[in-house]
Amino acid sequence: MPFAIGVMGLLAAVCCLVSFITQGQSFAAYSAQYGERTAAVILALGLDDAFHSWWFVTLSAFLALSLFSCSAIRFPRILRRVRQIADIDPSATSDLSAAGIGDPQALFKSLGLPKGRTRTAPEGREFLVSVKNVAGYFGAWVCHMGLLLLILGFGLGQMTQKSYSVYGVPGQTKPIGDTGYDLRIESFDVQRRADGSVEQYTAGISVLNGDS
Repeated sequence: MPFAIGVMGLLAAVCCLVSFITQGQSFAAYSAQYGERTAAVILALGLDDAFHSWWFVTLSAFLALSLFSCSAIRFPRILRRVRQIADIDPSATSDLSAAGIGDPQALFKSLGLPKGRTRTAPEGREFLVSVKNVAGYFGAWVCHMGLLLLILGFGLGQMTQKSYSVYGVPGQTKPIGDTGYDLRIESFDVQRRADGSVEQYTAGISVLNGDS
């Protein structure tokens, strides 16, 4: 767990750092903004495409492995603990009929407990057992598995995603890479603020089947 927390802290720090660096720019663009030496460092460390760099993938893999190991180690312990809760010592049970309680199930219900299950003691005596909120012991384990699934899902999305860029002016129809679809640019508007600076770009487009 300390290792996983350390890796998560390192990933968080890296994400904060690269949020100040515009991704996917050229050496010339970085040089103009940060200087040639800093631009060279950015490209050498893969900070221009941080979330696909080898070190980010390695850190993510270590975090996923750590979470999986923690979950695998803890799961048998959780099962043993849950079984110990359900495995009540018959000598610790009470004879409710002697206390004037005729329906134990009604007592369980009044206490907010689920319906009691019949157990048999080694000497053949039967007794009722009711256990509540056992699933709560799996809360931390489910949380760890959820984080692991998020990491794996993000990694799978990054490996399988495809990105296309289409350039043109209104009235043109351009192919969208190798998808078999065309993009028709219907309109392009620029909304400006009162001081003349650009507030928003708005494009009207249509996606067409390339065969039609």
